[in-house]
Amino acid sequence: MIIVLLGLDGSGKSTLISLFEKEIGGDNVVIRHLRPYFAKSQKKRMTGIICQPHGELPRKFLLSIIKLLYFWMDYTFGLWILKLTNKKKMFFLFDRYYYDILVDPERYRLPVFTKITRLIAKMIPLPDKVVLLDVPAELAHQRKPEIPIKTAKELEFKYKELMSIFGKRSVILDGRKPAPLVLVDLMRSLGISEK
Repeated sequence: MIIVLLGLDGSGKSTLISLFEKEIGGDNVVIRHLRPYFAKSQKKRMTGIICQPHGELPRKFLLSIIKLLYFWMDYTFGLWILKLTNKKKMFFLFDRYYYDILVDPERYRLPVFTKITRLIAKMIPLPDKVVLLDVPAELAHQRKPEIPIKTAKELEFKYKELMSIFGKRSVILDGRKPAPLVLVDLMRSLGISEK
């Protein structure tokens, strides 16, 4: 089962992922940030905390198109390879996913290519569940002030708007609750009974 967690910085994604891994057991879950990473090791790429996700200039047009095509290849082939090399794993949990680019292209140094990014979104494998950890922008900003409050409010609206395209695959959880209760809600939404 492919599960995607989306939400503002400070919505509790990392905490929920950690609790989920403990509840399910590390042998049953593969965790990835944003993409499958078929060409590079994720551990080499994930170094340190991003303090200013909107702090860099966007890439040029051609480089942006190449980046988007690379993402398409990574999701299309990387997810297949990830599943193939982890046959005994029950869950593939993503902290963010390609859809995050539709909401916040600036984070990935991409100009707004609505038609192109949406086309690629239709071509990548669809997750089984897309989970939004919904918290008010003010609370998310209080927890993680890296993004200005005005931007956080815009992103909060865009995430909620995005969820409508997933139909029954979408789940919106109240991220204001204590993390253990959010975990209970997540487990229920996935049809998993508690231990």
